[in-house]
Amino acid sequence: MIYSFAETIATIMDIVFLIWFIPSFLNTKFYHRYNARFLFLPILFLILQLTADFLRIPFDTIIAIGIILLTVCYAFAICQRHWAKAILAASLFVIVIMLSNSMLYVALSSLISNAENAMQGSPSPARIIYLIIARSTQFVIYKTLLLFFHENDNLDKKNGIVLLFFSAFTICGLCALMAMAVNDNEQTMNLPVFIMVFVLVLSNIGVYFFIRQIIKMQKKEFEYKLIEERLRFEHLRNDDANAVWDNIRKVRHDLKNHFTVLKSKLSEGLVEDCILYIDRIYPHIESMGNLVHTDNPTLDYLINTKIPNDGSVKVIVSGYADVFNDIDEGDFASLIGNMLDNAFEAVSQIKTPIEKQVELHFLHKNQNRMIICRNTIEKSVLADNEKLDSTKNGPNHGLGHIIIDTIATKYNGFVTYTEKDNLFCVQVTLPMTEYQQSHG
Repeated sequence: MIYSFAETIATIMDIVFLIWFIPSFLNTKFYHRYNARFLFLPILFLILQLTADFLRIPFDTIIAIGIILLTVCYAFAICQRHWAKAILAASLFVIVIMLSNSMLYVALSSLISNAENAMQGSPSPARIIYLIIARSTQFVIYKTLLLFFHENDNLDKKNGIVLLFFSAFTICGLCALMAMAVNDNEQTMNLPVFIMVFVLVLSNIGVYFFIRQIIKMQKKEFEYKLIEERLRFEHLRNDDANAVWDNIRKVRHDLKNHFTVLKSKLSEGLVEDCILYIDRIYPHIESMGNLVHTDNPTLDYLINTKIPNDGSVKVIVSGYADVFNDIDEGDFASLIGNMLDNAFEAVSQIKTPIEKQVELHFLHKNQNRMIICRNTIEKSVLADNEKLDSTKNGPNHGLGHIIIDTIATKYNGFVTYTEKDNLFCVQVTLPMTEYQQSHG
């Protein structure tokens, strides 16, 4: 009874892997309303395998063909037009099922004497352990494929690697227990072996869920810091906006006085004095009225509040920001604000007498939109700090690049960092929406 139950559970695990791996690889969820409609395909997969197990049909004939067809159909059904990725996902899934069992059979046959009978299906404790090893190996391979092919953040990758190492050690322990069970001719070790197998499997499952909880907690902590960053940004925007309007009022007041003086001189016919007076006050007025105007109010605020009033930094803005109107205003403000903060902070630290420059360009090409921010640098940044870790102390430093990456990922984009001609460049690439593609 227990052996039949173990065989059934092992078969069901193949379906669990199918429902988990294919949607994860395609960056979707199996329980979404659209995907849930196609769960009948994995159910047919399960029925086919259970029928094959009951009728003792060889794996390399009908069941192999059925697995391939149902896997491909399921991948195509939920791929949302990513056909090439669906083919790759289905191919990897089938290859793992077919090759992992064969390679595991060869490996265990060479490592454990007399293990062939257990692996070929004879009811025994060693057979149960073999099934656990086989499914654990498949899980490790699928998880590794997701780490390589799926878009994961650094947090998922680091914790995923820890989980893979722990699972590998668990598999090694299970292999040792299988060797004990195979060589236990009198079956005196059945109970201790089952207990140790149970402990190993349970500990592995516990570690998996523990790591998942750690990831969730760390992501919640980051989201909390992101909210804090936004609140801080809103307070700064309010303060800076008041400062801008105060500056504008001062400019208006000064211009009124200057026009009064010029009017007086012109009424007296002192044209040369007017020209000299204008030359003298022009730099002062230019620095006070250092404003940039675009069609995006958020962008206007961000640029104008961050430009130094002393004119020490040359600012260049080009392109059309209206192609980013679909982005949430808060996300857009955080994205551009952090890019400009990093750029102006970098140029403020330049000590050598070179021209300080910050550029902000908005471009769209083919099916992508790009935000490019460049700033002058004295020496290479990426050469000594490829990951752009903050050199400041404190938990709130170094969040700028993380926030930029997070927002880009939210809109299915990515960020690249390059250097050329003493300019550090941050490029955010976002795909065009379907509406923009049809009206572009």
